[in-house]
Amino acid sequence: MLPTATAVRSNWAGNYIYRAASVVQPATVDELRELVRTLPRSKALGARHSFNHVADTAGTQISLANFKATQLDLDSSTVTVGAGVAYGETAPWLHAQGFALRNLASLPHISIVGACATGTHGSGLRNQCLSASVSGLEMVTASGELLRLSRETHPELFAGAVVGLGALGIVTAVTLDLVPAFEVAGPRRGDLWVRV
Repeated sequence: MLPTATAVRSNWAGNYIYRAASVVQPATVDELRELVRTLPRSKALGARHSFNHVADTAGTQISLANFKATQLDLDSSTVTVGAGVAYGETAPWLHAQGFALRNLASLPHISIVGACATGTHGSGLRNQCLSASVSGLEMVTASGELLRLSRETHPELFAGAVVGLGALGIVTAVTLDLVPAFEVAGPRRGDLWVRV
């Protein structure tokens, strides 16, 4: 685990200063589980893109920036990404594999797990929010238990857990449904805007 940081920290816009005394950055799920079990108060800290206190705590913030694992499942057309993975990292990689996410965050540095946990909108008027693509998740509960939920295995809990705002535990990874790779054309002359 990296050393505890104690410098003043703010969200990306600089309009919210976190009151948490420190932030720690575990390297593994087991380290995270131990932290959650032993810290009196903790909260996950994502890409710091929120405009409010949702990622703040009177205790310790836990950064999951080290959780970068990405695993593609060709049989189910899904990808599982760790909590430290951003949309800007995932979209080009998926495109090279012949896949895409149905919807993307508005900025590339936003973490996928954080955007889904907060019910963040995506790009486009007719698309569902980003969490609609989540078909499974892994989280560490307040007791340090590792819990895995999916649409199929826990239908009664799953929808509430996906957009849990960090209240149910710290999400370490999500599994997302994929679509075939596509390109988006501009409204004039078919200019290519974005390769996804």
